[in-house]
Amino acid sequence: MDDLIIEPAISGEIKWDTLTHALHYNRCVLFLGPFLPLYQVGDDKVDFSSFAALHLSEELMQKKFEFDKSQSQNLSYIAQKFIALNNNYRPQLEDEISRLYSNAVLKSAESNGVMPALYKTILMLPWHTIVNMQPDSFFEKALKPNDVFSYYNYKSKDTELKLDEDQLLVYNLFGAIIAGKNRYKTDSIILTEDDQVEFVRNLVSGNPHVPDAVISRFDNDKIYIFLDCNLENWYFRLVMEVLKIHKESHSFSPKPNTQRFTTPTVEFFKKRYGFVFINNNSEEFINTIKDKYDKEYSQPLIDHPPKKIFLAHEDSSEAFAISLVEQLEPWVEKKELFIWSRGNLIPGQPVEEEWQEFNKADAIILIVNARFLGEPFVSLYIRRAVEEKNNKKVFAIIEKACPWDESPVKDLNMQYVLPQNRIPIKLQQLQEPDRIVYEVVKSITSSLWA
Repeated sequence: MDDLIIEPAISGEIKWDTLTHALHYNRCVLFLGPFLPLYQVGDDKVDFSSFAALHLSEELMQKKFEFDKSQSQNLSYIAQKFIALNNNYRPQLEDEISRLYSNAVLKSAESNGVMPALYKTILMLPWHTIVNMQPDSFFEKALKPNDVFSYYNYKSKDTELKLDEDQLLVYNLFGAIIAGKNRYKTDSIILTEDDQVEFVRNLVSGNPHVPDAVISRFDNDKIYIFLDCNLENWYFRLVMEVLKIHKESHSFSPKPNTQRFTTPTVEFFKKRYGFVFINNNSEEFINTIKDKYDKEYSQPLIDHPPKKIFLAHEDSSEAFAISLVEQLEPWVEKKELFIWSRGNLIPGQPVEEEWQEFNKADAIILIVNARFLGEPFVSLYIRRAVEEKNNKKVFAIIEKACPWDESPVKDLNMQYVLPQNRIPIKLQQLQEPDRIVYEVVKSITSSLWA
């Protein structure tokens, strides 16, 4: 991969050894702008705000509600019209955004491998802080147990946040779409024109304030990288001031995929905040950093070998097993986890190979249904796993309704019988198929590295 090109009109050089050194010693802060990732709409790719605006615009057109069609991708305008359509009932707008996120964004991400590819690459590097300006919560699902995910809610007075300096923080500055009991909560994100005004007023006045634990992370020792941030947006400068990022800092901004910065904007950010603008796009920039970091620091980013999981299930649970493995993929990608199941057996390979993997495993996951409680599965897997419960962590996931509490499963540590409410997965997947699997995965990973 060729080195990045600095635009001649705004000269500057990236010292890659300095940048990779700062990464390695946990001094890099990454800002992800509102144009990452992009979503497919027809032949075009648009950011989440435009994606949501186009969806709401279709609703307005179906109801024959008058609005300026040239503003179909302007979320603040369209959201305001949508509220007017629904007799100024704000919850209707939030519910619509929640359904869009669940039915379109998450399903699209799932079909492409659970989370955006760029996010996966980003998490392979040792950032100090990631400030996400998208409302998605993909990062939350992929973080390690000691990492912290949080977000700013301009409507809430509860802003307390405690974390250690060496913990990775992912902070959604413009709010976050968070999984709730029955739906995704969208009350913290900025949707309408009124929301924009309230957000800026509350952010600048510090009511509520961005937690001190967040602000303290933006000091002059850090290197800042801004990916696809909308520097032309009038209140982005206020964000920079609130976060106390000064010219003494070292800041880099790749060329956005969706726009070019005007000369006044470039000159202002260079003069006030010491920005270096580079000509390559965000993907090229991140991939270049990763290549150079890997060459310089070839050792793993973790100081311990990957945990090994032995996954046991019968044939009818194959689809659920696949969804479980997909949710665990971020840990596999980071080489922190290795998962073995019968699918790993090569045809003709001795069955003894399976039990060698069983014995080497740090943890065993049993996917339990009525058939799995019968022979030969109960003897092959459940009884063996119960016998190993003092040497390995043994998790039993109740996939379908069955008398598991009348089987050897009852002898396991109840902390590891999942879901924690003991309601079978299939009974809870009727409304939100992914949420319950995600919660099970979080329980497993939290326990695995405890």
